[in-house]
Amino acid sequence: MHKYFSTTFAITKIEHFINSGRPFSPRYTIGIEANNRFILEKPKYGSIECIVQNITTKKLLHNAEVEIKELNKKYTAVGGSFSISLPVGNYIIVVSQSDYVDYTAKLSVKPGTKSKLLFNLKKTEEVLQRETALREKEQNIKTYLEQGKIYFFENQLDPAKIAFEMVLSLDPSISEATQFLAQIEPKRVQLIAAYTAEARSRTQKNELARAIEYWQKVLTLDANESEAKRSIADLQIRIAATKKPPTKPKNITKAEIEALYKKGASYFTAEKYDLTLKLFKQILAHNPNHPGAKDYKGRTEGTIKGVRRRINSSTAKSPVHCTGLLF
Repeated sequence: MHKYFSTTFAITKIEHFINSGRPFSPRYTIGIEANNRFILEKPKYGSIECIVQNITTKKLLHNAEVEIKELNKKYTAVGGSFSISLPVGNYIIVVSQSDYVDYTAKLSVKPGTKSKLLFNLKKTEEVLQRETALREKEQNIKTYLEQGKIYFFENQLDPAKIAFEMVLSLDPSISEATQFLAQIEPKRVQLIAAYTAEARSRTQKNELARAIEYWQKVLTLDANESEAKRSIADLQIRIAATKKPPTKPKNITKAEIEALYKKGASYFTAEKYDLTLKLFKQILAHNPNHPGAKDYKGRTEGTIKGVRRRINSSTAKSPVHCTGLLF
């Protein structure tokens, strides 16, 4: 029996089957019965709620397009969500959003049931590459800008200029880089004037090495500055002229060394310690390994230290006298 229809099959005058031997003519009856349930019964519905969000950040995606294929209709998830009542049945839903990969889902709507669907949309590969490039660009702008400021305040104007120009090549709208770039040449002129004045002052004070340092700073700002080049060359000549080669001790014979040794020993005995020390230093300059001279030199230096210590600790009432020691 069907929900809305039923059929009937019947045989009439069945007595003809009982009276055997006589002709019979049975009758058959077929009937169809229908009821009005399909008229009175209301269609069944369920509902769905769609939430559309970014798969990475979990932020709602506004104004995503929700298409229900079976209804051939499209709806808009204005605030990132969308709800609708649907007749019971199976549906295919496609969610689309600009810069994102379309998301397709199959669902069954059950009577009196609200189904909650979560659509996690992933950005397209092209968009991801574009965003990565943008982040790298922003990081490079930040790095070059900070480097430019450091160079600028350290008076390294050429590296600063390169850094600020790199910023503007990446984004010409960065006004801070434009402002710093406009200050570089005026600051260059000021620094050259200040370094030049300081170099001249140092030269007058005969501080030649310091004067050269300031002229070199001028050249870092202007490699073609003629006065700086000329002044450095002149100052280097003057410095070279003041340097005298170290005098080498005059070679003496072994006999002369021994004579000096004996004289030093006699000075030590006579407590002439300054003269003693001078002679033994002279001997060791010619023969650093002379054992006797090394010994006397050490003893003499120790004696001098001891005498000076006693003098420093003595009082005015008990002076200490030492012959042959100069202070």
